[in-house]
Amino acid sequence: MVEIVKPMDSYRSIKEELKKTNQNLLELLSELKFLPHVTENAFSAWEKTCMSIQKQMAEETIRVAVVGAIKSGKSTLTNALFGGDYLKRGAGVITSIVTKIRTGNQLTARLNFKSWEEINDEIDQALVLFPYLKKPTEGQRFEIRQKEARAALKKALETLGADQLITNETRTTQSVVLSSYLNGYDRVSTLLTLDNTLLEYRDADFEKHREFVGNESLAVFLKDLSLEIQHEQFESHIEIADCQGSDSPNPLHLAMIQDYLTKTHLIVYVVSSRTGLRQADIKFLSMIKKMGILDNALFVVNCDFSEHDSLENLKDLIAKIEKDIILIQPNPEMFTFSALYQLLNTNGLPLSTKDRSKLVQWKKDKELAGFSKNESRRFESVLTDRIQRGRYRLLLKNHAERLWIAASGVAHWIELHHDLLTKDASGVTRIMEKIDQHQNRAQQIRSIVKTTLDGAVLKLKYELKTDVDRFFDIRSVTTVGRIYAFIRDYKVNYSAYREVITSSGFSGAMYQIFMDFKQGLDTFIAESINPEVIRFIKSIEEKIESYLETISDPFDGMVNDALAEYNRSIASLGMSTGGGDQPKRHKMNIQWIREVSGIRIPQADISMRYSARIRTEAVMHLGLFSVVQWMGKLMKKQVVQSKEKDFRALEKGVYRMKRETEKSISLHFMDYRENIKFQYLNKLAETASDHLYEALINRLQDYASNLQELGRKVVSEQDDRARTLDIINSSRQKAALIVERVNRTRESVEMTI
Repeated sequence: MVEIVKPMDSYRSIKEELKKTNQNLLELLSELKFLPHVTENAFSAWEKTCMSIQKQMAEETIRVAVVGAIKSGKSTLTNALFGGDYLKRGAGVITSIVTKIRTGNQLTARLNFKSWEEINDEIDQALVLFPYLKKPTEGQRFEIRQKEARAALKKALETLGADQLITNETRTTQSVVLSSYLNGYDRVSTLLTLDNTLLEYRDADFEKHREFVGNESLAVFLKDLSLEIQHEQFESHIEIADCQGSDSPNPLHLAMIQDYLTKTHLIVYVVSSRTGLRQADIKFLSMIKKMGILDNALFVVNCDFSEHDSLENLKDLIAKIEKDIILIQPNPEMFTFSALYQLLNTNGLPLSTKDRSKLVQWKKDKELAGFSKNESRRFESVLTDRIQRGRYRLLLKNHAERLWIAASGVAHWIELHHDLLTKDASGVTRIMEKIDQHQNRAQQIRSIVKTTLDGAVLKLKYELKTDVDRFFDIRSVTTVGRIYAFIRDYKVNYSAYREVITSSGFSGAMYQIFMDFKQGLDTFIAESINPEVIRFIKSIEEKIESYLETISDPFDGMVNDALAEYNRSIASLGMSTGGGDQPKRHKMNIQWIREVSGIRIPQADISMRYSARIRTEAVMHLGLFSVVQWMGKLMKKQVVQSKEKDFRALEKGVYRMKRETEKSISLHFMDYRENIKFQYLNKLAETASDHLYEALINRLQDYASNLQELGRKVVSEQDDRARTLDIINSSRQKAALIVERVNRTRESVEMTI
């Protein structure tokens, strides 16, 4: 029995009500299958709709990314949102983990480790042109599980000089990766298998995950980290991600953040009041704007009370930061508060003596503390509102309308059968004639819509192919062409490597040049190319959405006209239409379609695989110059100086390095271009077309097949007729209550605007 509930006043109750009503409808359909004239697949379309709603409500995720520069307070802010010290604050800058947090029933940390293949692949990439290490033979690779290989790598790392471990005043990414893998191997090796390993820490063991996040030698083995926290602020489908610092020295970390941002619905950008808006912030915000997603950002100025003499001083700083942000994003939504103060002020949070003393001191400054508290409340209110009124409302409205169409269709089906069972044979015949006419018309519409959409998708795919090929063309001024230009224009100041040549020889210098080149190229790709690629993909998604929307408009009117004609015909026979006002078909939302279908944008990171020929050819030239030098001595000619010989060999090595890099880039973008076309855009276009087809014709239900069988039973089988009528009468009330509940849910969703 379906019970009536009180009006709903929250998103959580709306969602629960939808889930219950959806389940009630599935149960009713199961009961109707026991009717003697009903075929096994009579309700497959409605059941498919209900199962789809059920699955999508369980899997839908709203993602919020917390981003900003290193040490801006991202982890502290995330902790404050969840009311506990769950994330390690001040984790190292080398870790490349995006930590994802959701509300759950039990305190849980899930650590997803890389596979041995992924680990060895990373090490191989870091070892390109690495000196002092015997190279594997052709076809072989480094294997960290071999004791001899680890010992050899450790010895080679110890041989490197400081000039090879530090570049641009920071440790080289490659040396950090290699030493981290070696240092953490013994601790992690027993946890890993051939495939990715998932390790869980629950309740009292939850804190153990911090050891992996805060230790470079352990964090390097992690692929993903997700936490579940018992908290009432956010529902389980909302994911808050604490992202790595945007100014990390490793450009691959930036690529990871970009990948997550392509899936996010809201961005919280954190700026430290100690530093204001730095150059790193401006660069990162400009990049997000180039990606086309900065409009979905909220800005938090995370203030440090100890840095500000007064509230007036803080407000002056806020005004300056806002002025800087406006240059990039007009009318930014800004909030200023101390994330640490809000965290330490959380009821029931255990505090250290130092933190307790700090909190007491801050509370004495009532003006700053009060301002921070009010701003924090305002931020949480706007954050919740943006999540709920925006994305969440769209999802619920979509489900409510689809459920209403299914529920009203089932109710009308029941009413039709009730009317047939209570009429004589002549009345049944007239009804059947009208319904047959409608179904013939509906079938024509289905055929026209399907044929047109299939043809449109073929034409669209051709246009998408043209767009993608043009964008990734080697002559393009946006992507591959710009990367080629960067490679060819990259200048090496060979005199800057004189000391490296003296201390480490040719191999050491070649390795250092390669590291600097790769760092520069990876940074260029992450900062300049990836955002362009993401923006391009976004524009193509919008093209698919607009293209199919334009096609759908006349068909939407055709369906509505057919339904109106059907309702008039049924009403003329004294029967209930049962349909009410048909809802307007929602404008297509390509992002929602992408998410519910599980289609993923291929990652844009460039894992360049450089050939060993870079080093081989450079060494060959070095040997050639040595022979020339020796011949010169014999002939008592002017001898090429030793370092000059090294420089000339380096020049040849750099030339080869650039050529091999161009080949690597070309192959990568060739694969990436084809993946974008066939594994993403074509699939997305087909799926969007299927969603549009369903949205257009799901109101044109096929009532005729079951009614034909029922019509025969009305005339010939009185016992079956009576039993069928009993079941139909019982189902009428249930269907009416379900339709009523769905209508009230639709109204509740509209009231949340």
